Amino acid sequence: MTKWMSRGMTRGMPRRLFPLALLLLPLTGSCGGGTDPGAPVGKVVLVGIESLSLLQVETMVARGELPNFSRLLERGARARTVSPDPLVAPMLWSTLLTGQDAIKHQMTAAYVNTAQGIALAPSSMRTSPTLFQILGQEHQLVASLGFPGTWPAEALNGFNLAHGALPSRFVQASEHSFVRTPGDRDAFPESLLERATGHYTPVAEMDRADTAPFFVLNEEEFTMLYDQPLGSIYRLENPPRDFAISLQRDAAQVALAQELLGEFPLRLVGVHLELADALQSVYWRAAWPDHYTIRADAQRRFSDTIDECYRRLDTWIGELMQAAGEDAIICVVGDRGFGHGSNEMTGPDEEREIFPTIVNESLLLLHGPGIRRGADLGTVHLVDVAPTLLSALDLPVGVEMDGSVLDAAFSDEFLSAHPRKGTESWTGDFRSSMRYPSELRQAAEQSAAESATEETP
Repeated sequence: MTKWMSRGMTRGMPRRLFPLALLLLPLTGSCGGGTDPGAPVGKVVLVGIESLSLLQVETMVARGELPNFSRLLERGARARTVSPDPLVAPMLWSTLLTGQDAIKHQMTAAYVNTAQGIALAPSSMRTSPTLFQILGQEHQLVASLGFPGTWPAEALNGFNLAHGALPSRFVQASEHSFVRTPGDRDAFPESLLERATGHYTPVAEMDRADTAPFFVLNEEEFTMLYDQPLGSIYRLENPPRDFAISLQRDAAQVALAQELLGEFPLRLVGVHLELADALQSVYWRAAWPDHYTIRADAQRRFSDTIDECYRRLDTWIGELMQAAGEDAIICVVGDRGFGHGSNEMTGPDEEREIFPTIVNESLLLLHGPGIRRGADLGTVHLVDVAPTLLSALDLPVGVEMDGSVLDAAFSDEFLSAHPRKGTESWTGDFRSSMRYPSELRQAAEQSAAESATEETP
């Protein structure tokens, strides 16, 4: 392993849709040139993993596991990512997808208080365009699946499955209810939700053999390992059910991405995965390191649960790589990391308490045509991801972006064949020039007509 991997782990109010001008012009965008390092990129597939642990990937790759992570490490570019505080998922994913600091994009919370109760922070809080919206301005077809901060689903030039559209442990799975306003959209176009649920297996119908590796806690062990106060909105009241929901939610979104990649000339596909975040907070406490006095078989079961989670992530990455094809750049990135810390308030003669914790260091992997093989990019920031992916797609970087293009990630041949396009102000109303494939036009036109009716006094 290289040195970079050996370091320690240091809606409220929905946005209204205006009538959409659905043009009948063909989609633009190049369809890449296989493995030629100077060829244009056909598409980008962004795999966003909640709380992706650098430490866990390092450990399992060193053991000869995770073949797809290993492939990305050996044949692509990699970096440590630093996430800004606070480590709140909607803020971090908005930072990554806009290339702007939170003070600009304004998505700074996961939940908001309303007169009706606690609600998910609405997508309308974010005041800056995401990568998916930026590509829409260039008439490129995109798909965004499940990222935090995307509910209600905003209009995209393509597909948008909102966070929480499929059952999620922090939304529909929770014992606590979060306010949803009738009419708030779970997907755009709305017909996408039916596609998504077609891939989702209800927990009651899941194959026990598929879920058994994750559900190993008895009541006593759960109480010992998971110390969120009773009544906390973050406490998992029913971990087997909630873990199963995360597993099925992620599997369904990966299957949906594969389906869309097979049917449409997508330029950018983003898939959000939450399983690691769902499992680590419970099982890491015993597995890293062995702090509690527990039986060896229990410690092994807890460690195996985390390992199984990363094996699933690795399998999903491989499936998405295959569906994308050789002309695609694969970008795997975590919004934040996961590891363990210690209680610094203990006295000199007291045993220091070890506890699992979210950390601000995670992992960025890039692989595909034009990506420099074996490039170590060192330490980068979440705001660097968006400008780098825009450059990979041969598009100008946003003048408002706070991040920088990671030029060291690209081969000399690619940089020579695709000089930087400069900057562009990506703040216009991208919705006015949407270009849908014919299969979606009817659903999109219906949504636009309904929105126009709502806007009429």
